[in-house]
Amino acid sequence: MICDQLAAGKVYQGKNWTKEYQLTYWEKHVDTFMLNPKLKQFVTEILTKVSQDGIDKTITKENLRVCYDRCVK
Repeated sequence: MICDQLAAGKVYQGKNWTKEYQLTYWEKHVDTFMLNPKLKQFVTEILTKVSQDGIDKTITKENLRVCYDRCVK
């Protein structure tokens, strides 16, 4: 889901995409998604980290696991 969000943002925004774009989009539309509140928190946290540190530094197996465990478990 997170990779889908990021890929869609990059495709639709093209050269105008910034690392902050997807978090801004998510915050505007998060209430329209029918998701478990814990998963919403997980996605929000990951997209926040992407906006701060970028995709390559954030989307790693270790970072995702730590965040998932903190938000969902």
